Amino acid sequence: MLRHMEPVQDVPETIGFVDALAFSVVPPEEESFHWLLQEMGQFLAIGTVEHRKGLFGFRYSARFGDGAAVIAWGGESQNDRVYFSV
Repeated sequence: MLRHMEPVQDVPETIGFVDALAFSVVPPEEESFHWLLQEMGQFLAIGTVEHRKGLFGFRYSARFGDGAAVIAWGGESQNDRVYFSV
């Protein structure tokens, strides 16, 4: 199930602020980090993806969102997980 956040009309804009979000997930079978970028693109402007070296034990990583976000994947010990952080 995919849920989309809908704004509450009568709530002040300053009531809450998400300053960081990080998680790891196992993509559906035969999918890769591209799948997660596509899914998160429904909520965030992904923009240019700049591939980089590994990160946090993952073999590969990439920055996006003007460098404020990162995605990482690969590596035997990661059990097919993909890491996402904004």
